[in-house]
Amino acid sequence: YPHIPLKERVKIAQNWYDGVCKGAIPLKWKTKLLPWLQLDGKVLYLSQAADIGAYHLRQDSGRLQRNPFEIYSGHKGDVCRFVLTDSHLISGGSDGKILVHRRRSDMSMELSGHNQEVNCLDSKDGLIVSGSRDQTARIWTLTSSCPRDTIPMYDRVWSVAISPTLR
Repeated sequence: YPHIPLKERVKIAQNWYDGVCKGAIPLKWKTKLLPWLQLDGKVLYLSQAADIGAYHLRQDSGRLQRNPFEIYSGHKGDVCRFVLTDSHLISGGSDGKILVHRRRSDMSMELSGHNQEVNCLDSKDGLIVSGSRDQTARIWTLTSSCPRDTIPMYDRVWSVAISPTLR
């Protein structure tokens, strides 16, 4: 449907569920952002500007609670992408920073190395891979705030992935 603007397609997709139009909008915010979200069990993680909120799904209705029970913050610009691991929430922002939050405590660590927005991230087994508009992909570990390796590219990096068979 290329003739329908992206904003209108997202709005339509949000309002339809099981083939029936729903008039209710589960979450609203004032700025017009396209958020990143991830469902982990009965918790929805949703980026809104510089923050990531964690919302419980209600047991009785399966709907989202109105207010987040946890907010992960620290970016000076919008969150461009985040990933969840069993123990961490790792986010990349338009400020060029990567923030590593422990999910079960208030501890967080900042990884600085990119000088433009971090467009993509992946993480597995203590390894983090990030890609940026600064035309680099960087490899990090959870135990160091400096990149383990930097891979120069010829254009901005839009997507990275760690092989699921990595051992």
